[in-house]
Amino acid sequence: MGLDFSFYISGADEPILEMRHHLDFLDTFDSSMAAIVYEGYDDFWVDQGILDVVEIGLAAQAGSSVVSHDDMPDDEFEALCFEWPDDIPPATLTRFYQRAFTILQKAVSEHDRLICSWSA
Repeated sequence: MGLDFSFYISGADEPILEMRHHLDFLDTFDSSMAAIVYEGYDDFWVDQGILDVVEIGLAAQAGSSVVSHDDMPDDEFEALCFEWPDDIPPATLTRFYQRAFTILQKAVSEHDRLICSWSA
């Protein structure tokens, strides 16, 4: 059993990003700051304010003051979405999380906010 989470554009059936086991990435989201989407559930809204907090957390994890927007090939990125983080070299994991952040940043800039849905 692991942690599954997805990011959706409101009203969409398919997520723009799905991940499994990546608690360290999800922990960069301060959901206590976020509005809950549905009463009785843990799903929360991800807007630019939340992403600003995520960016600071990712930069701290990377040992830098900014998130790098270096690209990672799609096939490599997609394979890592469901891998155990402990099995991924730290430098690759940093690039992976930064690529995930870039995907979310682009979606929020286009759609104002996303839904983060998760289950353990």
